[in-house]
Amino acid sequence: MPRHALPGSGGDGAPSCADQASASPFAASPFDRFLLWERSSRDTLEVKRAYIDMAGDLVAGIMLSQIVYWHLPDRDGRSRLRIEREGKQWIARGRTDWWEECRISPKQADRALQALRQKQLIETRLFRFNGAPTVHLRICHDAFIEAWRAVVEGTTDRSEPSDFPQTSKSISPDGQNPTSPKGENHLPDSGKSITETTAESTPERTTTAPGVVASVLDRLLEVGVSKDTASELLRSYNERRIAQQLAMLPYRDAREPAAMLIKAIKEDWAPPASYIKAEERRLREDRLREEAEQRRRQQEREELARDTMRAIQDDYWDSLDPRQRMEINATVDRLFAERYPALVRTDTAHKSGRIMSLMKDELRRQILDERMGAKGEG
Repeated sequence: MPRHALPGSGGDGAPSCADQASASPFAASPFDRFLLWERSSRDTLEVKRAYIDMAGDLVAGIMLSQIVYWHLPDRDGRSRLRIEREGKQWIARGRTDWWEECRISPKQADRALQALRQKQLIETRLFRFNGAPTVHLRICHDAFIEAWRAVVEGTTDRSEPSDFPQTSKSISPDGQNPTSPKGENHLPDSGKSITETTAESTPERTTTAPGVVASVLDRLLEVGVSKDTASELLRSYNERRIAQQLAMLPYRDAREPAAMLIKAIKEDWAPPASYIKAEERRLREDRLREEAEQRRRQQEREELARDTMRAIQDDYWDSLDPRQRMEINATVDRLFAERYPALVRTDTAHKSGRIMSLMKDELRRQILDERMGAKGEG
């Protein structure tokens, strides 16, 4: 059998120091398999400690971290929120959905939602989703930023408003997982919430990075907006709002693009149907690409695990004396004859001989696995 270099070994296939320190350097023990899984697995959750501090509870902090993720823009700067109700953007989550997303049980989800509501970090409503009543939730923007600043910056100054999305630019519910919200409570209409900012109310202020502002300004000028008007728009409205209207402008069939764009920004126009269809198509394509990438990464992990295990098997085979190898080969021949008698009678000089060799090699590796497992457990 060919000899392969093990990960963490020298180029000549010699065991690493960690292997030499184990009871049997060639035994694929359960701990060896655990280390292989630990190195290759990407099944993780990323939670910033600040969210736990803001929520005042570990489970509620994990839930808050997931809610924040859905409120953040994607890689292209587009909102992940796809549900619009009462002029606001929401995510739909039933009490059993949290387990699949971040291993929070239904009872834990009930308590965590209650804790986040009491701190006014989120608001919830009960709407129909895919035909079933489902809890919808969203971040209470100002209270969230105030809590974040208190934890991270050590201040409670509320002079700078948040930059979370407040109005929906798509009515597609793609990506949401509806579940019956059994046991959930929702806030009444008079509960704590943040009023949507409009052109008629206080102008939107922004803390966006200068590079982003410059990019939006350049795009406004390219459309034909004057520099003075573009600067006034950037002072009065959020960059995301302006960028969204810029993205929707090609779908509006405007005879005077600059004038229509200014009006759309000030009045916060809803997206045209053609834009929604294009966005839905883009989302489907993004999902297909992401699924293909996930399959590719999974295949790479499986290939790594398979190659590593075969290297362990080969080293174990090399450690056996001639008598032990003869015993294993004899067992392989016997099992093969019992399972595949038709192939045994086939002329091995032809193509079937190669097939028999591969099948016997797999049987041999199964026997090596059993022996290494028994040796590692011993």
